[in-house]
Amino acid sequence: MMRRLLLPKMYGSLYVCPAGNSPKEQHETAYNLLYTCAELYFHKEHTEKPSLSRTESGKPYFTEFPDVHFNLSHCNGMAVCLLSKYECGVDVEQCRKLRPKVVEKVFSPDEKRALKETDNPDFLFTRLWTLKESYVKALGKGIAYPMKTLNFQLDGDFVYSNRPDACFWHLTEGNFAISMCILRN
Repeated sequence: MMRRLLLPKMYGSLYVCPAGNSPKEQHETAYNLLYTCAELYFHKEHTEKPSLSRTESGKPYFTEFPDVHFNLSHCNGMAVCLLSKYECGVDVEQCRKLRPKVVEKVFSPDEKRALKETDNPDFLFTRLWTLKESYVKALGKGIAYPMKTLNFQLDGDFVYSNRPDACFWHLTEGNFAISMCILRN
């Protein structure tokens, strides 16, 4: 069952739904969620699924509605879709074990310090990773972006970053971390 999660409406709409265990099921669930969300967003039923095109970097967009941006993410158990009038990115991950090689390669010194000081480094690792992913997905750059240059600090539900060009939100849904990024135009 699809649910809309709270996000300031002026920025867009975030939807989540359960997804299967196989990558194929997760992918199909994410795209079915996209088409259902598009129907709600455009306030009409489409007789056909909206067609998709891709940017040069491979980021999909609605062919007929290039000013409506979206981003998808899925993992074992959940799919998410973010729709916005702004360039956007979303990432969802089930909480996973801290990976020291990833921390060394992509986390800033402040983030590394926070990981050492927290009582739950696995969950903080997942939260920080999803924030980084949401930003590079909004840019359409993928993981080739120098993620170490991104710096996030979390204070409860508040997200602070060194990126004045973006707004970030983070929430937890059970054992899942969901992060969203909206680029400011």
